[in-house]
Amino acid sequence: MIEAQGMTRAAHGDMRRGKLSGSMAKDLMSGSFRTWNRMLKALREPHPFFGVGPNTPAPLRWGKEHEDRALAIWWDKHPALDLMNPVCVAYRGEDPVWQRNVVTSPDRVIYDPLKGSVTHGLEAKCPYNPNTMPKWVMSGGCPPEHYDQCAFGSLVTGIPWVFVAYDPRMAEENELFEVEVLVPQSYLDEMFEKGTRFLLMLEGGGEFQPTSRQAAKLKEMFSQ
Repeated sequence: MIEAQGMTRAAHGDMRRGKLSGSMAKDLMSGSFRTWNRMLKALREPHPFFGVGPNTPAPLRWGKEHEDRALAIWWDKHPALDLMNPVCVAYRGEDPVWQRNVVTSPDRVIYDPLKGSVTHGLEAKCPYNPNTMPKWVMSGGCPPEHYDQCAFGSLVTGIPWVFVAYDPRMAEENELFEVEVLVPQSYLDEMFEKGTRFLLMLEGGGEFQPTSRQAAKLKEMFSQ
């Protein structure tokens, strides 16, 4: 069972430093070798965590300012469930490369007192652009730009994720949006395969190179 524990944002940052986490999941799944190499550099030369301050970009400040309100409203809608403080969870499978290099950090975890266990991770977003939330509400599903982050959390922990979005500028009946993110096993398998390839390179100290076909095409292009 995942054990929830209280954790400051600074502690979160320290535990995630140098580890592959959900914030990189989208680039892991759709990025090119160039993107993967940027990810390698970021993990090998991690920056310290400074938290949210005056120089933090406005969208991130907006999100942090409204996150607690979003979670309070969610809790009011689900009085039989408990929200546990943020945790940083290491990979819970058997692969040692993943165990050494992977964490996920949901904004909260959902605890069901009747089951006596944590049942879901929870990812909360408070979009800065006022046009974003109406699109999410109309779609009825997890926004594509956040799907991989939730899928990564499920892969790491073995439990599903709940995506929650909040915008105080919306009408009250639409200011909170939530959806359970159920990820096909085939997609989790693909994510695991790509992640393993990436992590082996991370530990090996090298960089990804274009395939021989790509290299030949480039050579032909520049020889003309």
